[in-house]
Amino acid sequence: LIISELRGSRDGLVAELEQQKREVTALEQQAMEGITVLQKELEQQSVTHGAELARMKDHQVQLERENAKIKVDYHEKFSSTMAVLTSAREDFDRQVANHEEERVSKEAEIAKLKGEL
Repeated sequence: LIISELRGSRDGLVAELEQQKREVTALEQQAMEGITVLQKELEQQSVTHGAELARMKDHQVQLERENAKIKVDYHEKFSSTMAVLTSAREDFDRQVANHEEERVSKEAEIAKLKGEL
């Protein structure tokens, strides 16, 4: 009777352990499936973020090119404006020098005429 009870108890424990083993196996399978899903999601996010990063870098390169063009255009316009201003200043200086020469010449002519009187 005791042996029979022990066998029954043992059989019950074995059945319970087998049930727990199946449950653990099922949980492990669910965990592996969850990990697979998460890995696929991460890979997709990585691809998406990579594409976004590539677009951002392309945009940055485009902005840098536009900035360089603006700098070149500004430099060319600045140089052109400075050349015009320099030329205008030189013309002005020549005109002042010419007027000064005329003034000196006329003063000399006036002094000469006064001396003749």
